Amino acid sequence: MAEAGVDNITFLEEAKAAVIQLRRAQAVKDEQELQTKRLEKALTLEKKAVADSIELTIRKRKAEITDSYDTQIEEIQGHLKKIRNKREKAKNEGMKDRIAEETADLREENRRLNTEIKTGFRQDRVPGFCNSLLFYSLYYTRGLKEILVFILTFAVCFFCVPVGIYRLTGVDSTLVLILLYVVDIFFFGGLYFLLNNQIKVRHLDALRKGRENRNAMAANRRKIKAIKNAIRKDKNEEMYGLEKFDREIEKLEEEKIGVANQKQEALTHFENTGKVLIAQEITENNHDRISKLDADFTHSSELLAEYRERLRKATMILTERYEPMLGREFLQEEKLDALLAAISSGQAANITEAQELVRAGAPIGVAEPPVDSDSEQGEKRESSDAT
Repeated sequence: MAEAGVDNITFLEEAKAAVIQLRRAQAVKDEQELQTKRLEKALTLEKKAVADSIELTIRKRKAEITDSYDTQIEEIQGHLKKIRNKREKAKNEGMKDRIAEETADLREENRRLNTEIKTGFRQDRVPGFCNSLLFYSLYYTRGLKEILVFILTFAVCFFCVPVGIYRLTGVDSTLVLILLYVVDIFFFGGLYFLLNNQIKVRHLDALRKGRENRNAMAANRRKIKAIKNAIRKDKNEEMYGLEKFDREIEKLEEEKIGVANQKQEALTHFENTGKVLIAQEITENNHDRISKLDADFTHSSELLAEYRERLRKATMILTERYEPMLGREFLQEEKLDALLAAISSGQAANITEAQELVRAGAPIGVAEPPVDSDSEQGEKRESSDAT
């Protein structure tokens, strides 16, 4: 029986050593796993930093190339704008001179006609205000413009004035409005007929002559307007002397196209060659640091794989050798110590009895004092003597 107890103790001590070995293997594996993750994260960040640096540098260099050529193109564009403005100004001056030349006779005739009207009015003692658009629109209406003036004047005198006065008074009475209309009609109507009798009838010939001259002037103004429109629409610009501006504009346009082509060639070269060189340069500058991190990460990964294998083997040893006898419940250092104490103290003859004691929560490691047979017999004799 003692030999069996020794075997159980040896088995439990070996199981405890296996549990401790598993715990240590798990701790080493966990620590190595953390270290590997840290190295992997550092390596990833470094590679990303290099990639970001390459991208940023490429974007910056490309922007610099673009800005350089765009600056030249903008300067050419500014010069082109100035030349075009000068050309347009020269053209407008030429058109202005051409219009003045081709309409000189008509404008001179209008001046003569206007002078004739003023002279006729002075000789016939016609008031100066009669030589106006308003007067001729009211008494010698001709054309759409004078019809519109007549209608507008009528609306102002016979609608706006009475209604405006009525609203200003603030009186809400139809009778007041009617009275205002009556007064308005008498006033403006009387004024209209007064001017008709005192001016139009008395100076009929002078006013009719003025009407004829105004019609002739209006016809000349329409001719002048038609000439202006024809000159502005005329595509022939040879008479304005714009050749020097056209030559300079053509030269600048060619220069702008040349710069644009150079820009495209530079960008194409940069895409094909410059980007590769920049990537190589930045990669080489960071090669040592990334290579070291990569090597450390590779070494750490290999160690991690080794520690995982050790952990797997330690786990298999517990599972195959000790778990069938002890069960997973007792594969713990504290409980194995309790089993060892129960068997060592003699409280349990084997592992199964020790497990039952541990499950029952009995005190472990406190042995009951042995019963002394001689003392027991002496006590029995004393008891008999006393009887």
